[in-house]
Amino acid sequence: MGKHFFRKKMAVRHLKKAMEKKKAQSILVFLEGPHGSGKTFVVHKFAKKHKRTTILSCRDVVKRIGKKESDLSSISASSLGECIVLDNVEYLRGRDQTQERMVQLIGNWRKNGTHVIVSGVDTKNRLPKFVELLGEADYSVDLS
Repeated sequence: MGKHFFRKKMAVRHLKKAMEKKKAQSILVFLEGPHGSGKTFVVHKFAKKHKRTTILSCRDVVKRIGKKESDLSSISASSLGECIVLDNVEYLRGRDQTQERMVQLIGNWRKNGTHVIVSGVDTKNRLPKFVELLGEADYSVDLS
């Protein structure tokens, strides 16, 4: 299991250090917590400190995934920066095929060396297949 950080500001600092330390390889982070726990705060604070970060709403990405394959080029890692935050992944619940396509997309981002932060409410319990397909995270941030 990856490292766990529980305080919001400390999580931002440690995630920034982890990504700087592992610049040559992609890291995967699960950012979890109940509604109102500060996930969005952490994501935006992190993006402010780590300039080449793009925050994507899972709902918007799912809409693009549902269209033609060529539409995915607009969400390619090279155009989005060094770190991509996929926010509100609980939107994938009940969408098994979309979860699989999302995992492929995240895999492509990571092959390009892009760091990925997956943010959601109780992701491991609500989306066990998605979490299993993604594999073990390098870091897990729990804001419960």
